[in-house]
Amino acid sequence: MRKPGETQTKILGFAFFIHSYGRHMDAEHRIFITGSQSIRLLRAARRGEIVSARPAESMQPTPLDCPASKLELEGLFDWLNISEKNPLALLAPNMSQRHWFAKTTPRVLSTQLPAQSFLELVATDSPNHLRLPRKARVFIEAPPLALLRVAQTEAQAVRAGKNEDLVAKLHTLAFACECCGNYSKDPLKPQTGRCHYDKPGTSSRFCDPSSMQSYLSDMSHQNGLKLARFAAKYAIDESGSPMETYINLAFTLPPRYAGLSMTKPLANKQLVVSEEVRAQLKHRSLRPDFQWPDARMLGEYLGDESHSGKPARVEDKNRLQDYILANYKPFFLMFDDVCSVAALNRTALMFAKQFAQSGKPYEEYRIRRLLKDEGFLARQTKLVLALLPPLLRLDEG
Repeated sequence: MRKPGETQTKILGFAFFIHSYGRHMDAEHRIFITGSQSIRLLRAARRGEIVSARPAESMQPTPLDCPASKLELEGLFDWLNISEKNPLALLAPNMSQRHWFAKTTPRVLSTQLPAQSFLELVATDSPNHLRLPRKARVFIEAPPLALLRVAQTEAQAVRAGKNEDLVAKLHTLAFACECCGNYSKDPLKPQTGRCHYDKPGTSSRFCDPSSMQSYLSDMSHQNGLKLARFAAKYAIDESGSPMETYINLAFTLPPRYAGLSMTKPLANKQLVVSEEVRAQLKHRSLRPDFQWPDARMLGEYLGDESHSGKPARVEDKNRLQDYILANYKPFFLMFDDVCSVAALNRTALMFAKQFAQSGKPYEEYRIRRLLKDEGFLARQTKLVLALLPPLLRLDEG
């Protein structure tokens, strides 16, 4: 037998639930994706084909308290291959605000994040664009925070005995160079897929080494932070490709990190010449891959992708002549010049002879002495295996 007022109470309670649920669905929802899935979306956003991104300077993670099925995440789920076994990793502000929903898993933040930690995904006009949810804004981790995630993964592999400390450093550094460079790896197949290269005069990157270092200096008590700071310290500004990154690091890193400790070149920077010289050149703008202004020396890597065929050969010849007219000593490198430890060291000695003519008379002696160190040569082997793009390794043809 019902008590007086019981029916009215139940009706009022049900009405309150409907009102609250409706108000909840009308509210703005924010999804913060983390980890490797965020990195895949970052690489896709840099390409700007299926999705793009913009900075979200003061944004901080908020709890997802609505089932993902209500937010039209099918497009994201399909592209990221989300399933019960591969759930979407979402950031939660704290332990009390973490929620589990189908095909998602919460990752709890251990501390407040600095500003500029996230990018917001934006739809593109491409016919094959990634379908973003209409009922939620989607955020991914900005490159400095993504670098920390890579460092955490690499550091965990070292602790588990699955990797060596030097290799972890080189892998993390390679990702930092990609973030600060003018290229991005394939989102779905970063090791074997085709790279995206920014067009001359444009840049898809969201940070540079100095802003990356500044961001990480504001953090504390985070796993992998020391490794991430190492990578930010040695990251190359505006490297043009994975091969350029590999060559640059092999020549300039300190010997304890398997490098030859040579003078760090400018990467893809405008060659400064007088107006009188410029009038003699066939190019109005020259941006060599590697430039040592004090030594009047520069280098170019001639990869197969952009330097094959007669038009490319003519362009390379014109550029070579322009460099000579600008009073620079040019070195054009090909794969055979850098594909192994022996090839790297032969090329380094060639560079050293040129440095000797510009105020560094002992550079060749220093390098030859370093190459007698068996421990250093062993570290170089690890660098080649860690950084040389897999499809280009000598043992794979």
